[in-house]
Amino acid sequence: MSSPDPRKARNAEEFVAAMRHLKGWSGLTYRELTARAEAAGVVLPRSTVAGTLSRNALPRPEMVGAFVRACGLGDAEAAVWNETRALIASGLVEQAADGPAVPEHQGIPPRRIGLLVAAILGGAAAVVAIAVLIVAAGSGSSGSTGGAAPDTSPSPSYSPGALPAPGSYRLQLAYSALCLSERLGQSNGRLYQLPCGPSVPRFSLKKLGGDRWRLVTDHPEFGPGCTGVHGMSTKAGAHLEDDYCGDRGNAEVFRLETVMHPMVGLRLRPVHSELCLGVKGASTDQGAEVLQLACDDSAGEVFRLLPDLRGPGTAALR
Repeated sequence: MSSPDPRKARNAEEFVAAMRHLKGWSGLTYRELTARAEAAGVVLPRSTVAGTLSRNALPRPEMVGAFVRACGLGDAEAAVWNETRALIASGLVEQAADGPAVPEHQGIPPRRIGLLVAAILGGAAAVVAIAVLIVAAGSGSSGSTGGAAPDTSPSPSYSPGALPAPGSYRLQLAYSALCLSERLGQSNGRLYQLPCGPSVPRFSLKKLGGDRWRLVTDHPEFGPGCTGVHGMSTKAGAHLEDDYCGDRGNAEVFRLETVMHPMVGLRLRPVHSELCLGVKGASTDQGAEVLQLACDDSAGEVFRLLPDLRGPGTAALR
């Protein structure tokens, strides 16, 4: 698929929409765009890119050039983007006689991304029933620990019919006793099952309404963000990633669903796809990637919420 053509844009709003479409076309996260720009000797902060794509004002020419190159295009394409920007700024662009402007990337309305808030309106709220889950010391395990370090986090204890309290948690795969975590040193934000002790980022549950929740994150290097499905994909096998909030619409909103089989716990279901988060084949290997998968009653799709007592972070709930 060819990259979006900025020359279809007739005004600032459509030009920024084309930039959002270009980011979607590139498949890159904000972190990866920033890293690419830095590798080319250009400063392109994530907050600047996110702020630009959330507004409908023309960005500066140097920002346009750096963004277009970071998305994978060359100098010639960057020149076309800036020529179009200059024409729009001068008011010389006339409305095209045929064909619509480049559509906005699906699910990305303007928003104040830096506040880590998105208004998600729910219909009639169905109260999620949280099953009783008490981990008994010395009891048999239905899955290997994958060599994980002993888990010293408090055991989760839920009451039937209650909602989890908003707050900070480690998200543990119930069958492997490993936790949702990035690999330190990586910049793509992808998430794996790794030992719970050093897991990053810090996750906080933020209630949006009914059984819908956002997983707000606080990364020691990259700061505040949100967990979501890469590219808003609805396909099984899509990557789960931590990135700046607001770019993925309902792909960063989750339903918590009680399950009793094959293990007692919770399933996390992205609202946009109604699939499930989990590890393919219920692998117990450390480093197995957590993906969006078809819901199949696998033990690899059952999570526990472990209170995270590591102290407050910068991604405080608002």
